[in-house]
Amino acid sequence: MSVRAGPVDQRIVNAQDIRKAEGQIRGDSRRSLDYAEERGKADLFFNMQRPYMVPGDIWLPYGYDPVWHAQTTIPADQREIDAALIGLNYPSRDKLVARLRKPNKHPRRTGHGFRVYYELGPCYHDARDIYHNTVVGLNQSSLQDTTARVFELMAFGITPVINRVPDLMEMFVDRQDFLGFTEEDEAVAMVHTALNDLDWAQKIGDNARLAVEAHSWDARMQKVLEKAGLVKPTEPTADTA
Repeated sequence: MSVRAGPVDQRIVNAQDIRKAEGQIRGDSRRSLDYAEERGKADLFFNMQRPYMVPGDIWLPYGYDPVWHAQTTIPADQREIDAALIGLNYPSRDKLVARLRKPNKHPRRTGHGFRVYYELGPCYHDARDIYHNTVVGLNQSSLQDTTARVFELMAFGITPVINRVPDLMEMFVDRQDFLGFTEEDEAVAMVHTALNDLDWAQKIGDNARLAVEAHSWDARMQKVLEKAGLVKPTEPTADTA
């Protein structure tokens, strides 16, 4: 995201539109583009991912919306979906979900054969309703991105099982605010553990909600306006400074 702020005109260019055009069909798509031209046009250039930053960029991670990503009120032991991931069907995600869904002789939540919602499409209240009725929210970034889904899952107050990437580890605490994984086996183990101890799963979800509280889109836009000199800075918070 780049911003040009001046006495007469103010312009915001969202580089995410360019990124979408580059293509996100499969998990091996190259999504880290060279924004040299955009950087040259902007007084301020905001980058959502530290692994892709260059000198002069300002870190501005994704966030969550307090309405569309409101916390669930359904207790963990009453939710109907074991795990959910609403998003693109990358090969690595396909494989993980297939393992979680694979039936065996064990009862649900003592083996696998979990009820997993894995589709691309639902958004806003439809996505919120699905996640509110889910115990574990899954996220697996194909590169080094801390995706918007990370903040959304945490805001829903469900148990986030998320692959470890640099910015995630900087902002939140593994095994306290989320359950991190590096390899597929570890992801399966974390889902298995959460679904076999719903009290613990509930606690992780509650911790996630508290940890993400400062990372709303309102806070992100406040930072944009402050950096552009359009509003006075607020007192520092847990949000990125």
